[in-house]
Amino acid sequence: MTTENTMSMSDVIAQALREYVPDDEGNPFAAWAGECSLFIDAACQIADEHGVQYVIGNAYNGKLEGGFEITPPPGLTMDEVQSFDIIRNLNHIWLIHDGKHFDGSTADGVESIFDLRLVRQVAVELIREHSPERLQDLSASYGYWRESEKLFDDYLAVIEPEHDESASFEM
Repeated sequence: MTTENTMSMSDVIAQALREYVPDDEGNPFAAWAGECSLFIDAACQIADEHGVQYVIGNAYNGKLEGGFEITPPPGLTMDEVQSFDIIRNLNHIWLIHDGKHFDGSTADGVESIFDLRLVRQVAVELIREHSPERLQDLSASYGYWRESEKLFDDYLAVIEPEHDESASFEM
């Protein structure tokens, strides 16, 4: 049963993060990288209980659903996004509210799907694999890419500790 909206979407995500218990309790990233569908289900239940409107954003098998506009991240063209297979390699679900994208990594919401942490990490992984020189150029020119590389390396250091012991975890 829907009641009057007494919460913001940021409140919904924050409550879902407090209440969500991942199946993989050893994975601090489970809510947005591994079990995002379970986390978003929990967030949807909270949003529904409080009358918070949302649209589900979904990326799967190269398709994007949710009725939002996609713009490439800084320094990339849509042709490059396609050539690096970034969209095709996404498997993620999130909420869209008032034009912002929300998942377990961002309770405050972001303007673009390319600002969701998982999407940033997938982009870094694929560009690093297919064209390390291009990623080096992007990181030299854009803080977005330097930060994205750090997020990815921090993630790898936690899930694959042998990757880089010097990385620090930040969520």
